[in-house]
Amino acid sequence: MKLRTNKKGFTLVELMIVVAIIGILAALAIPAFIKYINRSKTAEAANILSNVSGAAKGYFEGDQTYSLATTGDQPWHVASTGGAVADRATRPGMPVELTDKVFPGGSAGSFITHDEFPIGGAKGVPDTDNSAALNTAALHKLNLVLEEPTYFGYHIQSTGTGGDATFQVAACHDFTGTTAATTTCTEAITDTHAVILDCEADIEDGTNLGSTCFPPYTLNEFK
Repeated sequence: MKLRTNKKGFTLVELMIVVAIIGILAALAIPAFIKYINRSKTAEAANILSNVSGAAKGYFEGDQTYSLATTGDQPWHVASTGGAVADRATRPGMPVELTDKVFPGGSAGSFITHDEFPIGGAKGVPDTDNSAALNTAALHKLNLVLEEPTYFGYHIQSTGTGGDATFQVAACHDFTGTTAATTTCTEAITDTHAVILDCEADIEDGTNLGSTCFPPYTLNEFK
């Protein structure tokens, strides 16, 4: 005589409960995973701004000299190429006065490294045709020569001279964007993830100028 065995499977209600649980877990886990991935990408900005901070401070506190406007390494300090005696103090290679010292880019420098800031978690291609002598020289002084695609675009701004000199680099990425991001990246932005580095001149004594670069801060995280 054969014994009958009861085989019991999952009911429809049980399957629906399992599916609902999986959906809830996915809804919680996927955003957290995306945020983790995005956070890892922001390390690029932190590393680059750390290097820029040291380079900007080192340049400002170092010996600045007059340079040729198109081929020199400091074209914001335009040298005199005339033969007059009065021009000798500003010939190429001559030292710049403390009151005329600037951060890389000059007393009114402003440019970006990308035609459009990267969006949606993807990398953006730097503007390799940034041929303006002043911009190219500033990037070299800041150790910010970008040859490969990056997660962030960078906006470099330098203003003022001597004790009034200031400097800012803003690293931007629109993590939620699906169209070309704005080419403006400053503290005034409201819809783009930005990491901001600020530096300013310090008057140490009557014969010297120092500078302070503050720790970077973040605006609109992952927006």
